[in-house]
Amino acid sequence: MTLLNDRYVPITSGLGFLEAPLGEVAQALEQWRVAIHGSARQERFLGGFEDNVLKLEPLVSGWTSRELLVATSNPNWTAFFDCDVLGGDQKTPISYLAKTMGCHGLFVCSVPASKDASRGPWGGIQYKLYGPVGTPSNYVRAISLSQDGARWSFDADDKPVLDFEEVEAYTSRKVRDRFTLDMLKRYCAALGLHPFDAEFYPGPSILVTNASELQTQETSLTLAEVRERMGLSN
Repeated sequence: MTLLNDRYVPITSGLGFLEAPLGEVAQALEQWRVAIHGSARQERFLGGFEDNVLKLEPLVSGWTSRELLVATSNPNWTAFFDCDVLGGDQKTPISYLAKTMGCHGLFVCSVPASKDASRGPWGGIQYKLYGPVGTPSNYVRAISLSQDGARWSFDADDKPVLDFEEVEAYTSRKVRDRFTLDMLKRYCAALGLHPFDAEFYPGPSILVTNASELQTQETSLTLAEVRERMGLSN
């Protein structure tokens, strides 16, 4: 099970979070985008993720001109989504904002395994925790399981093991059992996060739009158009 049964893939292909209140994250993100693009603006909306997700349209390639921040049911954490046509990959902004805001950030990803091992998109699970310090990278811990055709690989970096990790699973004979979706959910829950529960995103929400929206985008599509290209039902 993934967020809202993957109805909003590719937007929900990756999920980003920052350990700070909604307003603080929006202010930091806006300031960063102004520094890069010259201007940016915030718009605040009632409701949560599902109420406001289509405000990210159109989905584009290149610079992500729209980013949606959503207050979660845990007031200490804010969710982060963007308009990238290839799917949510918020590792760069989560890493940067965690460092500049002096907080923790988390990126998670859960993509179901491809039923046809001869062609993608292939499955995988990622858990990447960031902190306020570190040069050049400020990640605290990174764990992943990835599919490449019929082959699976598991990786856990050499950072200190977190208290809640189920390290006994990492040596399982079957590689796919070394890091499962259920384990990912438990690791997130240990931080007070429930990324795959729709009720975890009640809002309110803030859309941050930057000046890159004025640039010609190589690709600019609605969510429905992207999903059709991916062979997914709408």
